[in-house]
This record gives sequence, structure tokens and C-alpha cells, in this order.
Amino acid sequence: MRCKQRASLLLFAFVSAGSSLAQSVYLMSTPVLERKAIVHPPPPYPPESQRDHHEGVAVAEIIVGSDGTVAKARVLQAPDAAISSAVSTTLLKWRFQPMTSEGKPVSVSSRMIFYFKRAADSYTVIDAGAEEAKRQAGRS
Repeated sequence: MRCKQRASLLLFAFVSAGSSLAQSVYLMSTPVLERKAIVHPPPPYPPESQRDHHEGVAVAEIIVGSDGTVAKARVLQAPDAAISSAVSTTLLKWRFQPMTSEGKPVSVSSRMIFYFKRAADSYTVIDAGAEEAKRQAGRS
């Protein structure tokens, strides 16, 4: 028997600074959101970070508006300021299929994880969410 996984969304209130109005934002898992990505280039590995041999994990929180554009990208952790800037700038360029709940457009929030890694004389950026999405797709 084959089971289909259903993505469940968790609703929470997001209050923007200086506003007394709350808007609904749904929390979505990274692999589910990654599958909805239309435009999702990887962040560049900044030359100064490569030169200084900075590597590690960058974690960012994004809010995707009901139109599928990234309304906000906030880096929570990064190996250095240049990587942080590269991640936030790139995430603001991402586009997603608009999400809906009960047929109505909704905003969603999720975390994105990137690994900046030096291997011999090359540097790579691995999108952890995309890797997990590939693994999940292989299981279904």
C-alpha cells in the first residue's frame, strides 16, 4: 500500500514592526517549500570568503508572500558577513508557486540552509533543502 504524504501547514501570526495589524503566515517545511520553487539560484561563494577560507553553514529564514515572491529574508547564522549578504541578496531573487490554503492565497515562512564548503582548490555551495527534497522524491 502506498501512502501519500500531505504537507500540513502550521498557522501563526506575524506582526510587522510598526503595525498593529497581524497577517496570517503559514509555517512550511523546507523540503515542501523547495518543491514549490520556480526560480532558486544558489548564492555565490564570495571571493573574500574563499580567500580567507571561510566555510560552514548559513541558515536563513524567509517569508514568501501570497504572490510567490520572497517578502523577507533574514540570515540567522553564517560563517561571515560576506556570506550572510550573499545569502540574503540571493534569497530575495527566489520565486515560488503561490501557496494556497482552502483555495485562498497565503504567505508562508520557512528556513533555508546552505553549506559553503572548500574542497581542495574548489568551493561549492550546497542547498541542503534541495538535497533533502531529492531524497524525499526518491522515496515516493
